[in-house]
Amino acid sequence: MPLDIDRFSHLVSPLQRWDPRFKIFSLGLFVLGVALIKAIPLSAIALVIALVLVWMAGLPPHFVAGGVNG
Repeated sequence: MPLDIDRFSHLVSPLQRWDPRFKIFSLGLFVLGVALIKAIPLSAIALVIALVLVWMAGLPPHFVAGGVNG
């Protein structure tokens, strides 16, 4: 039985072509950067960057919203 996240592993996107080591490093760097934000305008920019990355990944909005809502 495949995991729920494997439903979309067949999608082709620019992010899928990245080296897995670079994906992990860049995600960690992004999470650290967001955790250190102390200003509302910067958090809005981080949100826009996150939304652009989701769009680039080609994930369906309902899948992402379901993960955000719990």
